[in-house]
Parts: sequence; structure tokens; C-alpha cells
Amino acid sequence: PSFMAQMVPWHGPATIGFSIGIILFLSSGFQLLILRWPAKRSVIVGLLSFTLACIALLINLWASSSLPFILFVLLTAFGHGLCMYGGLSIGQPFSPPHQVSDLTSTYLITGHLGASLPILGLGWLADHVGMYHGLMIFCRLIATAALTVAVIAYLPPVLQKPAFT
Repeated sequence: PSFMAQMVPWHGPATIGFSIGIILFLSSGFQLLILRWPAKRSVIVGLLSFTLACIALLINLWASSSLPFILFVLLTAFGHGLCMYGGLSIGQPFSPPHQVSDLTSTYLITGHLGASLPILGLGWLADHVGMYHGLMIFCRLIATAALTVAVIAYLPPVLQKPAFT
């Protein structure tokens, strides 16, 4: 929230809430569009989308324009939707039917922690190196991590669903 004024001509709690709402709304829409995609493809494309979103955010830091920010929001929503869909699709076939809800709950808790902890890290960085440099470091780390995980996800073969009795 504290860096929005540097990035777009409009800022404040309503802008931040609206951006998050748009990301989550579009994320669910993107999930509906890719229902027939293989899980592995959705995870890889989603992670690449996060990488591009971080690049768009870095460009927006430099340009202070609405267009890169809108691109950031769209790419984040796309990446979020695809990674959520892909992650759940990868795990559920390998869980016995009576443990699917346990797996889903664990996945969502881990996902929320995985989304919250980097934001806390950004706050720590901003306190120590300033918001501008902290956001640059944050975007570079997230983009590098997303790209690395996308490459790692690309390498192994697709596993076959086990038969549960």
C-alpha cells in the first residue's frame, strides 16, 4: 500500500482492495478457461506468468504508469489461477478418496503461508533498504524463484495416477 502512490496515479485503500479483488475474481475466471489443460502445463505457465508479473511491476516502478500496473494485475491473476488449479490437480489424484479434503486443506494452508511470508519479507526489506529497493529485491527474488520452480516442474515426466482399492 505505501508504494502505490509511486506506481499509479490513483492510490489508497480502495485501489488496493479493488486490485486484490480483481486478481482473485480473474483468477477464478482463468481457472474456468483452462479446465482441460494438463496440470503440469498450468503450473508451468502459471509460474512463468508470475515471473512476467514481477517484471511488469519492476517496469512500473521505473515508468510510474497505469499500463504496466494493469499488466501486473492481469499476469498475477493468470498465474494465481493456473498455479492454484495445477497444484490441486497434481495432488488430488495421488490421495486416497477419504483423504482428499485433508490434502486440500493442507495445500491451502501451505499456499496461504507461501503467499504471506514473502510479503512480510518485503516489509522487512522496506524497513532496512527502503521501499523502492526492497520492492526491486522482492520482485527479482520472486521472479527468480518462480522461473526456477517452472524449470524444475518441466523436467520430470508426468506421473500416472495410482489405483486405490
